[in-house]
Amino acid sequence: MALFKAPFRTAGFFDPTRDELDNCDLDIQTPEYTREGIQLAPGCMITLAAFVLPETEHFIVDFMAPQKQIALHLRAKLNDRLLAMNSTVAGKWQSEMKVRELPLRKGRAFSMSVLVTTKAFLISYNEEHFAAFPHRMPAESVNSIGIYRGLKLAAVYYEVDYKYSPLRFTISEADSDKAAASSAASIYSAVYPQLPYRMSLEGVDKTGGGFFSAGACLLITMKPDFLAKTLNIAFTRVDGQPAVDLELYVNHSQGRVSLHSESKVTKDCSLWSLIGLNRRRHVDICVCCTDTAMRIFICHRPVFQATRDQLQSLWGRVSGLSIAGNADLIVAHFSRRG
Repeated sequence: MALFKAPFRTAGFFDPTRDELDNCDLDIQTPEYTREGIQLAPGCMITLAAFVLPETEHFIVDFMAPQKQIALHLRAKLNDRLLAMNSTVAGKWQSEMKVRELPLRKGRAFSMSVLVTTKAFLISYNEEHFAAFPHRMPAESVNSIGIYRGLKLAAVYYEVDYKYSPLRFTISEADSDKAAASSAASIYSAVYPQLPYRMSLEGVDKTGGGFFSAGACLLITMKPDFLAKTLNIAFTRVDGQPAVDLELYVNHSQGRVSLHSESKVTKDCSLWSLIGLNRRRHVDICVCCTDTAMRIFICHRPVFQATRDQLQSLWGRVSGLSIAGNADLIVAHFSRRG
């Protein structure tokens, strides 16, 4: 049973501090990316969005402290499908921890987050919790990060005062080997594509899948251009007719989001505190479906939800996605499990 945790900020955290490392405009291939001057504390989260190069056997992410100490060493072994975690003291390795069933594949995009708590580092892939590593030294001692080998980085950034919502979406998942085989054709990823961008899912009319179906999850991260006024995300049905049209007004004067379902306005709310004040911030969008409902999160804030019955004419029949506007589209990732 896999759990998708839908993150958003509770009251008091709707206008978070998010600092961008290198303006999230990397588009570089490791062997080495380092960043000094990082200050960690409980509630901080480092996130990277990247593409695993096809020839990659492993990659490394290190959280480093002074005097050659490593507070957290993550080595993702793609061939063995495991994550090895360790730390060093005075240059000497300590006991290693391993977690198997690593959900990464060569030639695919992914996001990885490391959340700092008072007791441990929590590691997530594609918004799903995967592993925990208890602190062996104070997290506050970390002052740099390093990313090595086998990745094409699209974004590296960190957040403070990060909170997980208690809300969880339960997505049934078959045996891991069967799931990998059956879902391989249901995963679409793009890192740094150009706008306008289009994604079309195949076989929706026959399988009843699509963007609005049980186990479907669409993750989009973009950074609006300084002169941007609107960003448009449109879904279409298999017959080519409009399904849901999500429009973000990102200019300073409005900072609003409106959602149209089959040409009818169904939602209009203000996100000015999130996307109106600073266009350099990321806009994170998550569309996630369970067996019974669909929810849309923008900047980690729930802005729309509908039951399967309310979406009866659209459920299992939405196959097209288009994104337009003035923005840097960092990651567009769709997966469907089950």
